[in-house]
Amino acid sequence: MDIARIIVVDDHIIFRKGLQTILNEIDIVKVVGEASNGNELLNLLKKQETDIIFMDMLMPEMDGLQAIAEIRKLGNEVPVVAVTAVENPDTRSAAEALGVEDYLLKPATTDQLKDILLRTFPKNAPGD
Repeated sequence: MDIARIIVVDDHIIFRKGLQTILNEIDIVKVVGEASNGNELLNLLKKQETDIIFMDMLMPEMDGLQAIAEIRKLGNEVPVVAVTAVENPDTRSAAEALGVEDYLLKPATTDQLKDILLRTFPKNAPGD
């Protein structure tokens, strides 16, 4: 079984660390990086490979939608899971138009995260 490498992006350190804690409890993944906004993420992606990004949508400097658009402009098709505390149909539609893997409302549960990861990386399922 391969371990999926994750980057967590959120401007609130408490949410970022909380999500990392939950993700690190799931045995098919490893958090390999973190960023507090889209600009930091783009810089991190230059030096850190990742298999999936969990990204907040509302952040200063460069929000999640802008960051996803920039990632796609670079030809990077890494799966992105939109994570947000505010349900907004316009944001959801824009995220889906950019090809997000999933759209998750905070606070995320371990079961929700596992479901997303197993759908995204079925080969990583225990027993495979």
